[in-house]
Amino acid sequence: MTQSKDPNFEQHLENTTSSSQPPPQAFLEMAREHPEWSSLEAMAAFRADVPSVVKTVSGLPKNMAHPLQPWPTWIGPAQQREFQRVSLALARLFRSVPQRVFGGDAAKIADFLGMGDPLMVTLLLAEPNFLEQTICRGDFIETAGGLKLVEFNIGNLGGWQHSAFESLYLRQPWVSQYLGQTGWTAACRNSIRALFRHVIGHTLRTPLGTESAINLLIVASDDGLSSVDSHPVQVYEQEFARQLRNLAPEKTGRVLVRRVSDLEFEKGQLHASGERAHAVVEQNDTRPSSAIFRCFKAGLVNCYTSPLGMILGDKKLLALLSSLQESDLFDKEEQRLLRDHLPWTRKISHEPLSFRGQEGSAIDVLKNHRTSLVLKAGAGYGGADVHIGPVTSPDKWEEVAQEAVRSSGWVAQEYLEGIPHRYPSRDGGEPVPYDVAWGLYVFGEEYGGTFLRMAPQGESPVLNIAQGAQIGLGLEVTGGE
Repeated sequence: MTQSKDPNFEQHLENTTSSSQPPPQAFLEMAREHPEWSSLEAMAAFRADVPSVVKTVSGLPKNMAHPLQPWPTWIGPAQQREFQRVSLALARLFRSVPQRVFGGDAAKIADFLGMGDPLMVTLLLAEPNFLEQTICRGDFIETAGGLKLVEFNIGNLGGWQHSAFESLYLRQPWVSQYLGQTGWTAACRNSIRALFRHVIGHTLRTPLGTESAINLLIVASDDGLSSVDSHPVQVYEQEFARQLRNLAPEKTGRVLVRRVSDLEFEKGQLHASGERAHAVVEQNDTRPSSAIFRCFKAGLVNCYTSPLGMILGDKKLLALLSSLQESDLFDKEEQRLLRDHLPWTRKISHEPLSFRGQEGSAIDVLKNHRTSLVLKAGAGYGGADVHIGPVTSPDKWEEVAQEAVRSSGWVAQEYLEGIPHRYPSRDGGEPVPYDVAWGLYVFGEEYGGTFLRMAPQGESPVLNIAQGAQIGLGLEVTGGE
């Protein structure tokens, strides 16, 4: 299939061509010589191959025509090191906030977050709380000034299962030919492996780890985005068995993927299909199970997706850290981390607001700087209640700003211009610029890989799968720099 040349694409390649190109630019240079890599036929063949891994793509609407971006996103060694450094450091910092900033005072935390009765905070933070073990993910925008954290998520998180698509990508001609010609090697950092290693390793250090078996239960929805058929069950089973052999060869155990309606509770213990669960990862579309939470608090199951997101995942906490970046609560290195990787973010209330040299009422500042700001509901998720100033009408912006001030439950965040990446359009064709959001996982003290969401530039201001963004796969390159 012959394709016309995009002069902007040609100019982009000329600007990035060098004798030692980073992997993404080297790939684009080669893609110019292989237009068949982005042809309509190639894109259709890729999509037809997806069911070889899983029936439906977890976390995405089942009727979405193009859920996966067929081209991988190439991650060079320097970028890998930066992802690991920043994600681990910020995860440690966020986890320290309840004690370091609030002194563990549930009433102060509840008051700041607008949660009313502090009882929920007390219950969440009471031992066991798995504050250091609950899985988390920072969502970043890669800007000319470096990685910027726009959201911190903890608890019931999706996306980590998509590393199962590594084999799908590695057998595509645009990957195999590229690696064959450059002599580089590439692999997806296996988030499934990292998560299972974390769950098994930590469970072995708890009373439940003294039993002869360790069974991990992944709780999926009865129906919906994360139902059982959207999970790569065979990949889970193989990887869990491998990690169990490596970490506890004397034990038996298996991974179970079951629906919420399959759960059974016997004397407080969690069972599914007649087998006891020792560890659980919730992956359903609804709120966390109160019954699982009770088992967890009683020490009868280890839960690695606890509801701690109600505290640490609230964007008002990110706003607090942004405002405290020069505080002596943090050492010099931590202050630098906050300055370098947190965009300006503030909790909105009736109090005066200061942004880029203007100080005044929150309404006036928000109205005057609409095109430089984003408004977000602090406890929102799934891309809901996010309003991007540059693409929001002045009338709508003022309406949301009034609500933000009235409720004191919103934050304003500096609008960020991300570095675009080029991929084929949804139906195939010469590469076009895409906006990209980088989700970086942390499992305990291990960097767990990436979760990429992207959309053609300007098409979807909120890069969230619920808003129609595609999912991408990151391939880490060895020998590319």
